[in-house]
Amino acid sequence: MTAPGRTVFDCVRFLADEPAQRLLDRALQVGWLSAEDFAARVIAHAGRRGAPRLARLSRAAGSGARSAAERRAAELLRRARIHGWQANRPITDQGRLIGIGDLVFESARLVVEIDGRAYHVTPERFEHDRRRQNRLMAAGWTVLRFTWRDLTERQWYVIGTIESMLNNR
Repeated sequence: MTAPGRTVFDCVRFLADEPAQRLLDRALQVGWLSAEDFAARVIAHAGRRGAPRLARLSRAAGSGARSAAERRAAELLRRARIHGWQANRPITDQGRLIGIGDLVFESARLVVEIDGRAYHVTPERFEHDRRRQNRLMAAGWTVLRFTWRDLTERQWYVIGTIESMLNNR
């Protein structure tokens, strides 16, 4: 028996790149390990077979993004030179956690949510997202929602909408 963090690390070591990235993303999303824990395990593994690949996966995890879609959105923002955001940032209201925003512009009180089918597919998740969005709006936040298709086929729309919201704040 091993702890969840160790199990994830061992699996990521032996899986092909795409399933390894998906497992690491999911493990970070549900809290089986933190990006810092994964990075420490990668450092301890330095000099061994597969270490450069693990370091690459650790850098992606260290960006704060927890999915391929979030990494793509973060890259779009970087290329557009849009700054002042944090990935996967907790948002609270009166000390109570409302949720974790995918990309958060705190000074503008703007949350950018990346909606993927795999994560948002169940009726429970869909309803939870709507309640969370209502709480965010009641606390004075603006919520923008984009899909994978927006990120891959309509980058101009994503960047233009975010820039417009930031300029109006």
